[in-house]
Formats: sequence, C-alpha cells, structure tokens
Amino acid sequence: MLIKLWTVRPAGDYAILQQQGIYTADEHYVMPERIETYQWMSQRLAEKTPAPAGVRFPLWAWYHAHGCKHPKPDLRKRGYLEKGEKGVRIEFMIPASDALLSNFDGWHAVLNDHFFPWMIKNMNTMKACKTGFLQQSSKKQKKKAG
Repeated sequence: MLIKLWTVRPAGDYAILQQQGIYTADEHYVMPERIETYQWMSQRLAEKTPAPAGVRFPLWAWYHAHGCKHPKPDLRKRGYLEKGEKGVRIEFMIPASDALLSNFDGWHAVLNDHFFPWMIKNMNTMKACKTGFLQQSSKKQKKKAG
C-alpha cells in the first residue's frame, strides 16, 4: 500500500531534487545536541526497512500535518521553515512499510525534554472523570449543608 507524504524544504533544495533526481536528508542540518535522538529514530525506521546506501537519517515528512481533514502542510502557517525563508512543499508516495509514522508533538516533547502524555485520549478521559467527580462531590456537599 502506498501512502502520500509531504516534506517542506528550503526552496533551494528543490533544485537539488531536479538536478539529481533524488533527495535525501542532509545530516548537516541536525544540531549536534540532537544527533543521538535522530539516531534513535533512524534505528527505529531501520527495524522496519533498511536505509538506502549512504543515507544516515530519514527524510522528515508529513502524513497528517493539520489532522485528517487537512493533511498537507500549509506553507502560509509558521513553523516549517526559518522566518523569512522561502520554501517548497514536495509531495511523494512511498510504501507504508518504508515509513515510520510518529506524533509530531510527542517527538518534539522528547527531543526538547518536555512532558508529553502518552495518550491524549486518556488524559482527556482523566480530565472528564475529574470534572465529573468534582461536580458530584460539590452536589454531595450541598446536600450535607442543606
């Protein structure tokens, strides 16, 4: 099964794709303090499918950039490139077995050493339960007082 992905790259990178007919991630863009985490992600992908010769890091791409209804990245929004940098959105199809899908916010929480709940759904359920519990407790306290 093929899946459609999009990568957002600096405009000059599109010229590389046109000239070479192939485009790979450039490890020179990885900050030295993040090499270890990128290596970890690369190893997880290698467990699914071997990397092509000479490729050290995967190409980051979006499967659902803005949820299921708006999957492709919107270049009018911030965060894809450095401020003021011109970019291109490259669409491509690959076998699903060659992709390692991850959660963008979860990955960045790990990358930046931030807390990230392992399941947002569980967190929302916990919040709803807590809210319901507080409402029930409040009603019981009112009955006792009245």
